[in-house]
Amino acid sequence: MAKAAPQPTARLLASIASSLDAPAGLAPFLDRVFAPLDSLGAMPRRSAVLLGPFVRAGRHTRVLDAACGKGAVGIALAKQAGCRVFGFDAYPPFIAAARLAAERAGIGPIYRFECDTAESFFARPHRFDIAAMLNLWPVARAARAMHSAVRPGGVYLIDDATLDASHTDARRFDSAPTPEEAARTIEGTGDTVLRVFRPTPSMIARQNASLYRRIETAASALAAEHPKLRGAIRELLSRQKRSNVILVGPLRPTMWVVRRAR
Repeated sequence: MAKAAPQPTARLLASIASSLDAPAGLAPFLDRVFAPLDSLGAMPRRSAVLLGPFVRAGRHTRVLDAACGKGAVGIALAKQAGCRVFGFDAYPPFIAAARLAAERAGIGPIYRFECDTAESFFARPHRFDIAAMLNLWPVARAARAMHSAVRPGGVYLIDDATLDASHTDARRFDSAPTPEEAARTIEGTGDTVLRVFRPTPSMIARQNASLYRRIETAASALAAEHPKLRGAIRELLSRQKRSNVILVGPLRPTMWVVRRAR
């Protein structure tokens, strides 16, 4: 039986809310707002497809789903290859949802999802065969963390928003790396970028429109139940719309599949 997770502090809850583009006032209600979503804005099925060729079938392969949310990437790989999966996230309701999803997916005893912060987890030594980190840290920090978490020769996947330098609004976001700059940063660890996936604006727009509709429905129900939250909910929906516009304009999500140096 999984041990009970410690409840996150108010400061950690606010940080989690910020990472999800939600106002701090909605921090205690994040599980309600994001209840309709199996994944929290990333592309877990695409991530599993990108990592799939490097996953050896069977329980001898250990996979890390870092900041896993509801565990979508790890569960997809476990179903696909029967590998052992460990996932962590700082928000207890997401870990509870990941465990339930794993049971429903029928992956039995080959998964483990636990509550932990990324800072705490990566302060300890690890040696996974495969690892994924989506929507958590900028590419430079993510690459260092993943490099430390996988064994030599292991493979990891990270993502970050990269700049379309040709876009008319690019100057507003010139602190973001271009895809080429990000790849050079990753390879500065000594590792090798094996593949880059940058979804088209139409792919991103379709996904984000679907996610937004589900968030809007859940948020509206929450507002009806808690009228004092209406201002925070309007701000949440405004932020989600704004992010969706940016991510089909000057910025675009980008994924890198990377092999750690031997």
